[in-house]
Amino acid sequence: MKKILFIPIVLLLCSCGFVKLTQLANNQKITIKQDSITFKVENNRVLLKDDVNFLLDIGAANVLFANKINNFKIKDSLSIGSLETATGEELENKSLVLDSISNRFFTIKEAVFRKMDKKYCFSSYGLLGPETFENQTIAVNFEKNKIYKANADQLKDYEKLKVSDFDGYFFYIDVLINNVKTSVKLDTGNPNDLVLSNKDFNKIQNNKFYSFHKNSDSTTNSLANLKMNNYSDSILIKSTPKIKRNLLGVGFMKNYNWILDYKNGNVYAKKISKNQPKYFLNKAFIENDILFYGETYQKEKKEYLGKEIISVNQIKVNPENICEMQNLLNQTEDWNLLKLTFK
Repeated sequence: MKKILFIPIVLLLCSCGFVKLTQLANNQKITIKQDSITFKVENNRVLLKDDVNFLLDIGAANVLFANKINNFKIKDSLSIGSLETATGEELENKSLVLDSISNRFFTIKEAVFRKMDKKYCFSSYGLLGPETFENQTIAVNFEKNKIYKANADQLKDYEKLKVSDFDGYFFYIDVLINNVKTSVKLDTGNPNDLVLSNKDFNKIQNNKFYSFHKNSDSTTNSLANLKMNNYSDSILIKSTPKIKRNLLGVGFMKNYNWILDYKNGNVYAKKISKNQPKYFLNKAFIENDILFYGETYQKEKKEYLGKEIISVNQIKVNPENICEMQNLLNQTEDWNLLKLTFK
C-alpha cells in the first residue's frame, strides 16, 4: 500500500479528508522510463531539463506552483486544513489531481500534486519529489548532470552509506560532523551545504560565526568537517531556531554522484570533487512581492535588515524584474559595488 507524503512538519487533517487523500495517492499510476534526462544546477537548485521542467526536491512532496496550474488539466482537487513548513510558515494544504503528466522521464496518470502559492523565482512548473520514484533505483549524477534509472552494475566505485532512517520516501544518513555522529536528511531542495537544528548544532564546537537576519533572528554558522564513511569534506553549517530537521543540501551533494534505492532503502555515493564552502556577505529575499535586505554577515549593516530595496543600480524594482534583481544581489560578493536605494 502506498504511503501518504507531506511537505510539512505539522499537518492538521479532518478524518474524511485524510481518507480521500489516501485514495487519491493510491490511484496514481507512475511509470519511470528508461531515458536519462539532463539537469542544470543554478544557485544550488537542480532543474530537470529537456521536457520535464521541474525542480528535483528529494526532501519534499510533488508540488505544483500556483502560477503554473494552467499548464495542466486538473481532474480533481482537495483542501484539508493547513500545513506547516520546516521554517514554521503556515500554508493552505490543497492537493490537485492532474489528469496526466508525461515527459521523456516519467508518466503519471491521476497525479497528485500539492499546490504551492508562495512566490518563487523559478521558471519551472514545481517540485518533483521522491514519491515519483517509489520502489525505483535512481541515479543523480552531478558529474554528467543526468538523472536516470540505475542498476546493480552501476554501483562500481560507489560507497554504500549508513542509512539511519527511511520511510519509503525520505533518506536520513549517518555522518560524522567534527567526529560527532549526526543523522541528516538528503534534501536537494536545500541549496546550502548543511542546515542543522540548534540542538545538534550545539554539540559541535568549531569556528562559530554569525549572520544577522530580519527581525534579529540570528543564524549561527560554522565551518566544520563532515565524514561519510571514508569520505571527508569541509562544510559550511547553518542553523536557525526555526529549523527542526537536519538537511544535507545541494551545496554539498553536488560534489558527489548518488544512487538512491527507494525499494530497499539504500544510498550509495561516489566523490567527484572537493567541497569548497562559500557564503556571501549579504542576501536579499522576496516576501509578498517585496524585495528586502534579509541577511548579512556584517554587524555594522544590521540597521538595514528588513528594509525594502526599491532600486538597484538606478533601475527600479518592479514585478517584472524582481527575480532578476534578487539573483543579481545574491550573486554579488560585494554590495558596495552596487548602488542600492532603500524605501
